[in-house]
Amino acid sequence: MDKLPTETVRVIAELIHRKDILSFRLTCRSFAALGLPRQFEVIPVMLFRNSLENLLRISEHPVYRNYVLTIKYGGELVSNPKTRIAWTKNEWSLPGAPKKTFSESEVEEAYKSHVRYYDDQNRMKATGYDFKMLQSAISRLPNLRGVRIMSLFSENSARFANPPPAWGEAFCSMAKVMGSPFRFLPCWEPSYFVRETVAVLAAYKLAPRAISWFDSKNFELGLLSCDGDDNGDGIVRLSRFNNFVRDPTEDLGPSLLCATFQSLTTVKLETSFTYNLNYGLYQQRLGTALSGAKNLQTLCINHRGANSDHNLSFTPLLGSSTWPHLKHISLSSFTIHEHDLPPFFAHHPSLTHFTLDAAFAHDFDWSTPFQSASFCAHLRQLHSLTFTGSWGANAWTTALAAEVAAQPSFDIYSYLEGEDVDWSFPEALVGDVNLNASFAKWAQDASG
Repeated sequence: MDKLPTETVRVIAELIHRKDILSFRLTCRSFAALGLPRQFEVIPVMLFRNSLENLLRISEHPVYRNYVLTIKYGGELVSNPKTRIAWTKNEWSLPGAPKKTFSESEVEEAYKSHVRYYDDQNRMKATGYDFKMLQSAISRLPNLRGVRIMSLFSENSARFANPPPAWGEAFCSMAKVMGSPFRFLPCWEPSYFVRETVAVLAAYKLAPRAISWFDSKNFELGLLSCDGDDNGDGIVRLSRFNNFVRDPTEDLGPSLLCATFQSLTTVKLETSFTYNLNYGLYQQRLGTALSGAKNLQTLCINHRGANSDHNLSFTPLLGSSTWPHLKHISLSSFTIHEHDLPPFFAHHPSLTHFTLDAAFAHDFDWSTPFQSASFCAHLRQLHSLTFTGSWGANAWTTALAAEVAAQPSFDIYSYLEGEDVDWSFPEALVGDVNLNASFAKWAQDASG
């Protein structure tokens, strides 16, 4: 019974009549056996010393480690507290700043705790302590299936207002004084989470069993920088994690990502545009890594691009890949050209769900692909097909002209002829045009 929380034991005692059980202790043990696997299936980990040590303790337990299937690694990078005067001024100038009055000693202790967390996090990264802990723990988890890299301001950050007791008394007191997580874990600054992701992937690569899925809410294309270069914040170094634990044939650049992706059946990435001269090269390298995942079944890439210039390109990234078992693909903020989709569908007959969200397709008439009998045949095999995005003047056949013209406040002739629209005219386009129904009917007629 000592394995169960007191509240759970009380619930058991209330729900089950003692005449109906032979042994109350045995019943509690049965409940514990049922609940323990679920309790350890997903282990949240933060870049804090006590969190990494907790993961290591679980991995060293002869029973608990067998239940761990997923690690959720949070992207919480502690902000620089700077001076005591600046820290106090910033805390009380933030929205949601604490309204309570705290003693000078409480404020001083909160500031010191912030400094300790900041210094300790930087010390762990500089010495490679986080990588060593991850490597040691992951190597002991026999049933680990995948990893989820959380966003910079993840669910752990949201728990700042009411931290669990396991986070420690000092942290709870600091959070109480600060009142808001926005200075401790600043969500508006660039995350530069390249080094942290590299540490996780390197630890998984050295594990005895390969993972089957990878989900990153904060996938930075800087991961694909040139081999040997420092990434983002400049602290991947530590002699490139001691030359990737003394194996000179491996590197913490594109080759690591390629090696990790080889075993994956599910890849989910959320990326964002990066101002870098190698932006196109990064896309090609990501495509190379993805092409090695021969058993891939699900691919989701959600790219946070501001406009068509910042989008990912379909063919450089995915055009050279063939995944025999691919069933689900969802892409967001991609630029599509006329000859992108037909060969892709032809190479993936197993595909059942296709989503193209927030796409940019400005340079071709959509009626052209539908003139291909093989392309239409592939579309008929899909269980789900979704298209949303920005489609330019040349992207629509004249078959839709009447439907477009029926939309209010739309200059159909200027639009279709590609001329500049005078946005000062009230009859010009002033909002989104919803062609969902008309395009769906047209596509259905064209594809059968």
